[in-house]
Amino acid sequence: MVREFTELQGIVGGLYAKAQGEPQEVADAVYDHYRPVGLDDPVPRNLTGCAVAIADKLDSVVGCFAVGVVPSGIERSLCVAPRRAWALSRSSLEKKLPLSLSLAVSQGLKILLTHAPKKSVTG
Repeated sequence: MVREFTELQGIVGGLYAKAQGEPQEVADAVYDHYRPVGLDDPVPRNLTGCAVAIADKLDSVVGCFAVGVVPSGIERSLCVAPRRAWALSRSSLEKKLPLSLSLAVSQGLKILLTHAPKKSVTG
């Protein structure tokens, strides 16, 4: 469903979580974790959603830089890293979360390097 209706990312998952009896806080976090998407989009409504959203966006930003996708010039508009970095900053600022971005990025990179995907060998 999400491949055809990308604007429903998170929303459908949140609805499924609620229908399956997950606590409202969990369903809201799943529903909201892609937020904010645009300038007028709200941040996730609870701290659980903010934590998941920040972790997801941090993973994307660190992952982009780890594979050499460094946005510059025209590429900036094609890369998710700047939008994700803005969104995670906005979530932490609006919810007044004590988040050190430098520490979060360094920890994210450490985890990525520790659990790097295996390279496939083709013959």
